[in-house]
Amino acid sequence: MRPVLTAFLACGLLAQGSALPVTEKRVRLGYFAPLVPSTYTGPTSPLEIVYNVRPTGGRSMPLMLTLTLRPDGGGPVIQRTASLPATGWGGWKGEVPKGQLEIRATGGNCVSSLTLKITGTRKIVRAAYVFNGLHKVHSELFVAGKRVSYGKCG
Repeated sequence: MRPVLTAFLACGLLAQGSALPVTEKRVRLGYFAPLVPSTYTGPTSPLEIVYNVRPTGGRSMPLMLTLTLRPDGGGPVIQRTASLPATGWGGWKGEVPKGQLEIRATGGNCVSSLTLKITGTRKIVRAAYVFNGLHKVHSELFVAGKRVSYGKCG
């Protein structure tokens, strides 16, 4: 019995449409101001995040999701955070600076952090976080269907 958070990141696929448009009523990711400041003039890449948190046991917990972007070529670090409800799903999409993206999920006293490179190339990235009660069991990062990162905690 465990709550599961799965965040899907699709880089370069927004032209094909989204499985979960931001305008859909049930989208609950009501944070994330634009990730590209109006003063940013460098290259950008489309990014889509879809999350799903499902409690499967007695005790559920909200999760904190933090995105930290470090643009290529320097510039200010951009950070956005959101508290994801213990139940529900939602999504966000927009443009992000090309560079390094860190996805950090915090649940209870356990932190999961995954880092990937945003290049603007056409690829699908999936980050999965699995929690059991208040403890994270494992996290995985897949790029184009291949697991590139795996971690355990708790």
